[in-house]
This record gives sequence, C-alpha cells and structure tokens, in this order.
Amino acid sequence: MPTQNDETFRAQLEHQERVMPVMEPTGDFIGRPVKLVPQGWSLVPVPGWEPVEPDRIAADLVFRDLVSFMDYVNKFKNEDTLLLAHRDSHSIRAIIDYHRPTQPKYCQHKAKLELQPDPHWDQWLKFNGKEMEQEAFAEFLEDHLRDIVSPAAADLMAAVNAFTVEGSLKFSRIQRTLDGTVKFELLDERKASIETVVMGDKFGLRLRAYRGQETPRDLGAKLRYRLSKEGDLTLWYVLKDVEEFVEESWFTMCGTVEEHTELKVFEGTKTGQ
Repeated sequence: MPTQNDETFRAQLEHQERVMPVMEPTGDFIGRPVKLVPQGWSLVPVPGWEPVEPDRIAADLVFRDLVSFMDYVNKFKNEDTLLLAHRDSHSIRAIIDYHRPTQPKYCQHKAKLELQPDPHWDQWLKFNGKEMEQEAFAEFLEDHLRDIVSPAAADLMAAVNAFTVEGSLKFSRIQRTLDGTVKFELLDERKASIETVVMGDKFGLRLRAYRGQETPRDLGAKLRYRLSKEGDLTLWYVLKDVEEFVEESWFTMCGTVEEHTELKVFEGTKTGQ
C-alpha cells in the first residue's frame, strides 16, 4: 500500500511531466526506456517507445549436420565470435556474441554442433571383438566390402563364398603360415571332401568416424578365431588403435570447421556444460 511519501512523490512526478512532458524518441533506437518509480508501483514501458527491434539475439541452437552448423556460424559470426570444442562430448559450441577483452557481452547467441558417428564406423565398432559363427562373419564382411581396402575384394570374397556354402561345415585344422595367412581345413559334408580356405590374418579398413567428415582415415583389424573340439569355427576381428583413429578424426573435423569459418577452434567448455 503506497505511503504518504509515495503519494507525495507521485504528485511531484505528475507535476514534472506536465511541466516537461516525456520527449518522443527520434529515429531508430535499441532498448526499452522505463520510469523509475517508488516501491509498490508498477514498472511499465513508456507508451509509444517500443524499440524497433530487439537489442540482442538470444538463441541456443543445436545442429547435427556439419555443413548446416558452419553455414549458420558464417551467417552471424563477427570478430568476437568464439568456438569451443569439447572432445569428450564430440561437440563444438559457437558463442556468436562473445566478450571483447575490454567490453563484456551477453553471450546469449549460441549454436552447438553435436557430431554424429558415421554409420559404417558405427557398425565396425559395434561388432568389434564379438565372436560370430563362420557364416555370420562371412556375411558381415560381404556387407562391408566397401570399407575394406586390403586384401583385394576378389580374394576376400573367395573365402566368404567358401564359408557360406549350403550344408554343414566342420573344420579340422587351422594353420597360420609365415606370410601372415591363415589356412582353414574344412570338411564339406555336401561333397564329402576336405577343402582349404585361405585368409589373411589382418585386413585394412578406410572409414570416417563422423558424419560429414571429408577425408576417411585408414584403420587396421586383426583376424581372430577359435576352433572347438567338435569342429565348429567362430571368428571375429579386433580393431587396432581405435582411440588414435577417433582422435585423428576429431582433429580433422575441428580443422574443417576452422577452414570453412575462418575462426580458430579452442579446446574447452564453459563451466557446468
């Protein structure tokens, strides 16, 4: 409830406005002018003095597409825009309206790129170290031939076809040779014959860790196998230097953002993010 002093101040303010009315704004301006009033009064904008535009952009967008993120940054960037990369979360945050050394800013215009794993890399990582029956392993290799750069596709398909023949296969012996190949001796019950399947003990892959990554990177995989007493064969692969592969791909993505936005990417994050 207004006090007597409040009523006195109100009367003084109304008298002042009659003597010296509020001036109309001239030209475009940014901001929202208000009146300072005593406790218990309402703070309201001056009628007719609405700004022609907001005084700043307040936005916090999330992108999962590299090109869209870079296009957005290029559209709004200025000399103060800051890019912060956080390796653990595979993300890059742009703070468009960042501070100047001698002038603080609101830092309310932000955009975040959340890098997504490439589907092919995701599949290789998903089955890394998981044992498969010979037919399932052969089908996996056949479905991902485009990612394998060595050995040659024809040589690999010869082994794949041998592992996927109709009927029951029983393996009798596995021999690793000095040149790095592995010989699987198997009994084809359909033909009642013993055949030999030869595979390399390693193969080379060429993959992208992230969607939108311009240049793929090479990665090695080791062949592993286990032969049971009953002649059943299980195979799997073990990816080599996975952490190094992901780290190099991460730096590649940061370099791409720097090249296309002409802004330096800093490794770091805001507190609490």
